[in-house]
Amino acid sequence: MAMDALAALPPDRLRDVIRAHLTTRDDIEAAQLHDLANHLSRHANEIERRERGER
Repeated sequence: MAMDALAALPPDRLRDVIRAHLTTRDDIEAAQLHDLANHLSRHANEIERRERGER
């Protein structure tokens, strides 16, 4: 249900919701945030390669 609600948000609003969530929780460890950041960076790189027509 939460995933459906998030999927319905426009990209800018989704980014803001995720940012607010991650910056207000104090139970997330730094290593977990680094892992998430690395995953998002790899995903962004994949999107950029697809947009350029690379494989």
